Amino acid sequence: QHNARYVERTIAEHSKLLIEELHLDQEQREATVRDDERNLVIAGAGSGKTRTLIARVRFLLERHVPPTAILAVTFTNKATEEMVDRLTQMNVSVADREHEGVTVSTLHALGKRVVQATLSGPISVADDRWADSLVAAALRGARTAQDPQLAPLYLNAILHFHRTEDERAPTLR
Repeated sequence: QHNARYVERTIAEHSKLLIEELHLDQEQREATVRDDERNLVIAGAGSGKTRTLIARVRFLLERHVPPTAILAVTFTNKATEEMVDRLTQMNVSVADREHEGVTVSTLHALGKRVVQATLSGPISVADDRWADSLVAAALRGARTAQDPQLAPLYLNAILHFHRTEDERAPTLR
């Protein structure tokens, strides 16, 4: 009940953003303010996942979380482009090659960045195809549970991406 009261109170405190400005429904508001270290939004097509992610970013910024500490991961390029466009229209700084800000990425691109980071630097154009196929195979393996150890390992890589040693959560088993 404590968690439910927290969510209600937080929604009320941020009603101007959540209700008046972003026009979120009750489920979207709850997903936006849930105070977990990581949040996963799963819903059907056209249900407002992108809107909820944008709301979460805005909510975190309103609570003074630095933009560089926010990572929003989508599954499609279209959703990523839509998020970047909407956040930019809201004057939210979005990370790119020249600027720091909120990182918005597809899961595939994030996986590629993880692979590149383990190689200690950028990979060549020829290696891009290799990295793409490696990441695609890893995602396929995680999705289809072909290797029972792959999904938790990949999830841990995502959960610990850009975290210092002090911020690391316990490893999934």
